[in-house]
Amino acid sequence: MKKTAAILLILVITLFAFKAPEIKSNLQGELVAYRGGGQLIDYASMDNFSCSASNLMQSDNQVIENTLQSVNQANAKGFDVIHLNILRTKDNNFAVFHDWKLDCATNGRGKTSHHTMESLEKLDAGYGYTFDHGESYPWRGKGVKISSLRAIVEAFPEKTYWLNLKNSDERSVAVLNDYLKTLPLENKGKTILISSKWAADYFKELNPSLLAVSVDSTKACFIDYMLYGWSRIFPESCKNTVMFVPPDKADYLWGWPESFASRMSKNGTRVYLWAKHSEIKQEYDLRAKGIGIITGDLSYF
Repeated sequence: MKKTAAILLILVITLFAFKAPEIKSNLQGELVAYRGGGQLIDYASMDNFSCSASNLMQSDNQVIENTLQSVNQANAKGFDVIHLNILRTKDNNFAVFHDWKLDCATNGRGKTSHHTMESLEKLDAGYGYTFDHGESYPWRGKGVKISSLRAIVEAFPEKTYWLNLKNSDERSVAVLNDYLKTLPLENKGKTILISSKWAADYFKELNPSLLAVSVDSTKACFIDYMLYGWSRIFPESCKNTVMFVPPDKADYLWGWPESFASRMSKNGTRVYLWAKHSEIKQEYDLRAKGIGIITGDLSYF
């Protein structure tokens, strides 16, 4: 009994000896327009065979994701970062569009990557978007178009961009690396590539000056920090990157929100609450604590 008590006492002393101190921060969290801003999506009703355009939730937002109109609205509302989905086209351009296929969201057909940028720009990009599962299509025939990444960057060269490369094959990564060098990005050093683990690693080889991350790298940081982030030992997987935290997982992270954000910042990492296309709740707005928000819910701000 005494031996057990002694062991427990040693463990408690060790815990307090190594536990990282709470840290106050002067950080200001950033606003990230997820998919360039857009509509709320009913993820609960979606499956692997449905697309987001046919699963919208009613909202006050008047724009569609990944469009010049949505980026314009995000910019007007003071968003710091524009997150965009991009796909390499048949003619080695990059279309700002989410879906692998055109059939659901547009009046086009087939794989997005099998079309030239010129042909994609002729499509009705608002054709398939509906709040009521097809009873009405409020953006059909309203002139919404698919834009190239170049067109959006040229319109808003001062913004910071996070680019989610959907077709993450070797050719696409290499072409994107060359393509980025030709864009008038005023914050080129802050550009982030988001893709598969393989594509992110390959991009780092081609262009070490830009940050490339994946869902796997974010998960690795989350797990490592959850296991021993409370200690004075800071995980290598969490250094010099970005951390995306789903709202329902935040409480698993020691020091959330302010101490967590500050410790991450001291190790070169910015933290963002990953709200995506869900409705923003007041408790999500932790910008004053150093936590950014990744959201498509432009109407909240």
